[in-house]
Amino acid sequence: MREIIVLISILITTPIFSQIPNGSFENWEQENSWEIPTNWQTNNAEMDFVSVTKVESLTDGDYAMKVESKGTSFEGYAPGIAQCAFMPSSSFNNIEISYTIDSIEGEGNIEIVASQNSDSTYLQIAYWKQESITTGIQSLQLPLSPVNGDSLKIEVRANSQLTALGYEGHAEIIVDMMELSLTSSTINYSLYDNITLYPNPFNNTLILCFPQIGQGKIELFTMEGRKVYSKRIENKNTIRINNISELKSGIYIIKLNSANYTTIRKIIKNN
Repeated sequence: MREIIVLISILITTPIFSQIPNGSFENWEQENSWEIPTNWQTNNAEMDFVSVTKVESLTDGDYAMKVESKGTSFEGYAPGIAQCAFMPSSSFNNIEISYTIDSIEGEGNIEIVASQNSDSTYLQIAYWKQESITTGIQSLQLPLSPVNGDSLKIEVRANSQLTALGYEGHAEIIVDMMELSLTSSTINYSLYDNITLYPNPFNNTLILCFPQIGQGKIELFTMEGRKVYSKRIENKNTIRINNISELKSGIYIIKLNSANYTTIRKIIKNN
């Protein structure tokens, strides 16, 4: 069944992405008898209480970060925490995150919090909470409200809940491709409800249908900005992209350029 997707046409510019230190979670370093993601802090304490671990990547690359409620406690497992504090290199107003939540038990939940330093105190500028598991890889765009140009702290929390009997509940999230983005307030957006993209998720073939255009180009990018497909088009209203089964599972950006408009959309590749 064809899935109707509303595409956003960006007439002036597209979002600008800025790197969070090791936001792809490709780099890890040894700490005691476990590994932690480079540039990130965790509450890993000992082998029975390792809440942040290295797992297989959700998108491009080799690795991703799993955070689970396995923190140190005498009664059950406390929340698991991973955090990164850094000075952004450019302006931003969103965090883009690829993630999947495989386990939520009892009162467990997942939180992502962004805070910014102001007079030696971190003020919360974004908050997200999830209390249920997800199906497949998800994409989150979390709006931010920066208060200044000072340092930023991002926390990923997998929470259990403290009760009279100790910590109860469990949660775990896998996070990949975390980056800041800036969407200009001057951008004009137009919605094209007569554009279809299917299937989504896709495997070997992707079909894009749109109003008749003269000359244009279709491009497919990884979330890191690497171009993996490009084709020029002329006098077309349907594009079929074949033989892309070799692409890794994950989230991609599809971009259609023409003289009349440019459309972009995040799509998911499943093997």
